[in-house]
Amino acid sequence: MKYVETQCADEWNYDPDVNVHKNNIKHYLQSKSIEAVEIQVVTTPNTEMICQACTCPSDRTIYITVTPNDKAKAIAAGFIEY
Repeated sequence: MKYVETQCADEWNYDPDVNVHKNNIKHYLQSKSIEAVEIQVVTTPNTEMICQACTCPSDRTIYITVTPNDKAKAIAAGFIEY
C-alpha cells in the first residue's frame, strides 16, 4: 500500500532522519490498530514542487506492507493499493 506524503499535513511528525520518520509512521499506524510488516520511505529526487501549501504533496511516498486483516484500516487511514 502507498501514501503520498504531504509537505506538513500528515498525522505523524516528519523527521529528516529516515529511521525516526519510519518510527513515527509506525506509531501512528499502531494508534489506528494497523500493524505494518514493513515501512519504506521513498524520496523522489528532483521532484518539481508546484504547490507549497501544507496539504500539497511532498517528494516522499510511504510504502507499507500490512496483513489482509489491516488492509481496510490502512485504506481508511489514507493509504491506497498500488
